[in-house]
Amino acid sequence: MMMFLSFCSSGFYRVGGILFGGNCLQCECNDHATECDINGVCLDCTHNTTGPHCNQCLPGYYGDTSEGTPEDCQRCACPLIVATNNFSPTCLLEGPGQVTCDQCQQGYTGTKCERCANGYHGDPTVAGKECVLCECNGNVDPWDPGHCDTSSGVCLKCHSHTSGDDCERCEDGYYGDAITAKNCQGKRAVMMMMMFFVLIEDSSTDPLTDTNLLQETSFT
Repeated sequence: MMMFLSFCSSGFYRVGGILFGGNCLQCECNDHATECDINGVCLDCTHNTTGPHCNQCLPGYYGDTSEGTPEDCQRCACPLIVATNNFSPTCLLEGPGQVTCDQCQQGYTGTKCERCANGYHGDPTVAGKECVLCECNGNVDPWDPGHCDTSSGVCLKCHSHTSGDDCERCEDGYYGDAITAKNCQGKRAVMMMMMFFVLIEDSSTDPLTDTNLLQETSFT
């Protein structure tokens, strides 16, 4: 008895993968692939889709794959679709028109990574622009919200008697090195310090044991 091998048409697969007999079922690929394997897993998903039934968008894309159109999956805009200004590798479709970028790079914040995080400044919504670390010369508390302007980068909360856009100098009435030594001191303190060292050189007086002298040169 001669038996003929029968195949399923393109876009169909035979249940259980048997060579003949049985039923041919249509591949369920949401119109994003034309072939599937013997288990019904779609092959070569297109239109930026993936998954066993081309039922998911590729990383970096979002959308509803069940529509069955080439535009189902759109590129994430975090905040822009151009590579220079796409600061999250993935995004989520959380509702109609509600897209959230869920992996913003360090220095970026917002539902679409559209703002600079605390301690950074710039405008990521402009192509070619990015968020860069504020330069305050170590004279701010980096955990203090708003210690620098997120647009201009101007340092707003300089401490240790420092001042300037980058906390790069001692504030008025104080003297010293704000950048390296970080020793800004008031004029009175500087004068007292100078007096103290002058007195040390005076062999007739021991400033370390003279109680009255120590009180006179106190910085408090």
